[in-house]
Amino acid sequence: MIPIEREPEPQILASKKTEWLAKFLARRAKDPKARPDSKKYAHSEVTGALRRMGHGKCFYCERKLETGAQHVDHHIEVFESPELAFTWDNLYLSCKDCNNAKRKKSPTLDQCIDPCDPGARPEAHLTFDDEIIRPREDSDRGRATIRKYSLDDPLLDLQRLRALRELWRAVDRLKDHRIADKGRPLTADERELLLSFKQPERPFSLMFRVALRVLDP
Repeated sequence: MIPIEREPEPQILASKKTEWLAKFLARRAKDPKARPDSKKYAHSEVTGALRRMGHGKCFYCERKLETGAQHVDHHIEVFESPELAFTWDNLYLSCKDCNNAKRKKSPTLDQCIDPCDPGARPEAHLTFDDEIIRPREDSDRGRATIRKYSLDDPLLDLQRLRALRELWRAVDRLKDHRIADKGRPLTADERELLLSFKQPERPFSLMFRVALRVLDP
């Protein structure tokens, strides 16, 4: 998880949300289980903005999202606050696993890190031992966030490990080059290569940020 800077509200929401919400609430008055139309709250303008904000990744676990596998998530669920069904600040982008876990797990949202909060600092609450996510310094907010979104799921651990091995291979290659060149320091290009792993568009960039802090390239 990394901080997400929210873009301005897409024009389609600005112009249509009042109309869409009125129709949805009218339906919901007749059927309390009615859901908002995903073709509206997940309109291409909305998903496009969310993908740019999150660098094409899940806002919660940082998996790279294929277009067909992404979910526009109501951060505060529709059953809790139906009036927020088309509110821009309540729309997030997630993978299926995080979206499903979020609905089932007990920590409340106010106990967890909100990646879109302007003051969000996930790195203050989350850290990694290699691919294994941990609450940083026993952070309650970090622990609740891991539980809420199942960030310690074994499959997610495996995906992070595979990604981390790319960094390890790059480090090993650079070590070999430096040894062959009599232990010279890293070149600017080599340092840039390592630092590219922690760029926000990279899947699991917070994990790489922690790993590179240890390596100190």
